[in-house]
Amino acid sequence: GSVSHKPLENLKGRNDYAAWAFGMIKEGTWCAVDPPEGVQISDELSQRALATICLSIERFNYSLVQNARTAQEAWRNLRAAFQDSGKYRKISLLRKLMRMELEECNSVEEYVDEILTTSQKLQEIGFPINDEWLSLVLMMGLPKRYEPMVMGMDASGVKWTADWVKSKILQDVTIDGSSSGNVSGALAARPKKAMKKKDNTSIQCYKCEKFGHYASECEGHSKQKHVRDEKSSRHRKAALLAVHQSNSVPEEWILDSGAGDHMCRTREALIDAGEVSQSIYVADASELAVVASGSIEIEADVNGECSTLDVSNVLCVPDLAVNLLSVSRICKKGYNVTFTSRSCVVKHESTGTIIATGREADGLYKLNQFGQSSACVVRPSNLELWHRRLGHLNVESIKRLPRMVLGMDDLVGSMSPCVPCIEGKHQRLPFKSSGRRANEILEVVHSDLCGPMEKTSIGGSRFFVTFIDDASRMVSIYFLKSKNEAFEVFKQYKAESETQTGRKLKCFRTDNGKEFVNKQFEDYLKEYGIRHETTVPHNPEQNGLAERMNRTIQERARCLMFNGKLGKQFWAEAASTAAYLINRSPTKGLPVTPYEKFTNKKPDLSNLRVFGSKAMAYIPKVKRRKWDAKSTPCIFIGYSAYSKAYRVYNPASKEVFESRDVIILNEDPAAEMEPARNTIDEPLVSFTNLSTDATIEEVNPGSTDRDEPDEPVIEANDDQPSDQPQQPCALPSQFAQELPMRRSERERRVP
Repeated sequence: GSVSHKPLENLKGRNDYAAWAFGMIKEGTWCAVDPPEGVQISDELSQRALATICLSIERFNYSLVQNARTAQEAWRNLRAAFQDSGKYRKISLLRKLMRMELEECNSVEEYVDEILTTSQKLQEIGFPINDEWLSLVLMMGLPKRYEPMVMGMDASGVKWTADWVKSKILQDVTIDGSSSGNVSGALAARPKKAMKKKDNTSIQCYKCEKFGHYASECEGHSKQKHVRDEKSSRHRKAALLAVHQSNSVPEEWILDSGAGDHMCRTREALIDAGEVSQSIYVADASELAVVASGSIEIEADVNGECSTLDVSNVLCVPDLAVNLLSVSRICKKGYNVTFTSRSCVVKHESTGTIIATGREADGLYKLNQFGQSSACVVRPSNLELWHRRLGHLNVESIKRLPRMVLGMDDLVGSMSPCVPCIEGKHQRLPFKSSGRRANEILEVVHSDLCGPMEKTSIGGSRFFVTFIDDASRMVSIYFLKSKNEAFEVFKQYKAESETQTGRKLKCFRTDNGKEFVNKQFEDYLKEYGIRHETTVPHNPEQNGLAERMNRTIQERARCLMFNGKLGKQFWAEAASTAAYLINRSPTKGLPVTPYEKFTNKKPDLSNLRVFGSKAMAYIPKVKRRKWDAKSTPCIFIGYSAYSKAYRVYNPASKEVFESRDVIILNEDPAAEMEPARNTIDEPLVSFTNLSTDATIEEVNPGSTDRDEPDEPVIEANDDQPSDQPQQPCALPSQFAQELPMRRSERERRVP
């Protein structure tokens, strides 16, 4: 009989290119695209393959193949447009693979399929996947309750392969954690269905390796007993020690609720060490020797401040993989330890003083230690610090944000009155809702041009134009030296947004400004079938979304500049950062951030720092001599749009450059700051039209630290070439003044 198959879906863009290419190869077009050496393809076969390719793509991709004369040329054009084999694509897929968890999926089958599909995509773009490594990834996303199963598989001696592990997971794992062989428990919530006896003849127990039953039903395993030495009074047991976490660094400390004692790996770390001859048992029944005991000092990080912990009765166990802090011992000393899904906090029971914090990583709660690199660890910061990092976002939205993003721990502390917020934000008159929100990305885009500004920006700009996607509230911002650049910027926004989303812009809504209402603009919109909606003259309320967004950008930018004590030349950097933060902040009417709605990716806020912070930027070798300083003092002013880097300003050379090797200094929100009333004493912008749309593009991420109250306002050079991300500039090899390093006042506490 004939073989039926599911029809191939049309190619939309980068996300489905790999699946489309595989389907086209199965359709038989590849022989015309890449014929074997020495084989001549007939014109008829080539044209038939070309027709198959053209009919298998969406209409908005026709422009990529309409001039192609052969199937080979059409395929080459589509591959150049949509095959993303760069480093960023590999990083994105690897990140997705490593973060995949069973509990986030609707079924075990979906979990396995997502991992295998993602690994296949990695292989298709040239990233080699080792079969054993893939089998470990499959097991890595299982909940902790399946650790005995993993240990049993490891002890079986069978070589791990992806297929073998896949079959084990599909056989023994369920989405709710119950054994797939526990029929009564699995069907208890479905009393109306008949109870069927399951055929277990093909099921293999991973503990005894016999067929016919599951591990939970294994009789031989339940009869096993661990023989203990008669001298067990000298032995101690730590039930949940992480002895298999060999990838952890020895300096890390794990808060362990199953450990009966504090334990460290190195004898050198102990103070007043004494000889001890005893042993402990760990979860897998192995015995580890204790060689010494004593006390130890640990410098914990509490919201950026150093808290010195004096920990006594610490056992030295050289064979441990990590250092352990016993939760039970801490509680006996009069402290409370609170665990959440993301972090943990150690507080004094009577005073409520926080003496230590920790973060969840790989199923373990790791103590935040003072001096750890900020590139590797995001310390759980208090509410006030996140308020400043997020560009003075309102408290209600900040509290909603941890559920929407990555890299943001549970919030600690409360908010005191914020002077930059009071100075930078003004009361706004309410606008009535414009009605229905668009359902699709790029269905409606709002826009407006804002300026001229009273002060030219560092890059020479006096205007900015913003675009807002109505469905997602994703905003994009571009800086202009004159209004005449608005048309070219719109074409750039249209091309970028359509390419990134695979959708077409349908409706463009603006005011009646001449930068938008002119023959050149109208002809272009008609050519691409874009409907242009304008407001009624002198009725800016019809464009209320843009009005509110423009006000929000200005207010957030003012707060950033007040807080950082920066001059008005930095208005573009502040507005750009405000746009970047708005895209990653909660918005009314959406359960996710605008960034996630627009890109289908959850934003990661681990790179956020306080705008205007003092920083030290690394000087590349080619920019310095042998005995020159390796870093230069600068000011953090934003985030790079096209790389994982910070934008910083060098006050000595009056240059703006980007660098990924930046150390932020003094990001401490605790101290009071005098308001910088002389920095901005007039409105940030003047409007050419009252109805202003605001939209903001992905802006470079940056962070700023607390400035001292008596610091002067930073003035910048006006001769910078552009407000767009700039290439690293030549850095001075020497500088006149050094930034004083703050010494933290350490308070000793005994847990």
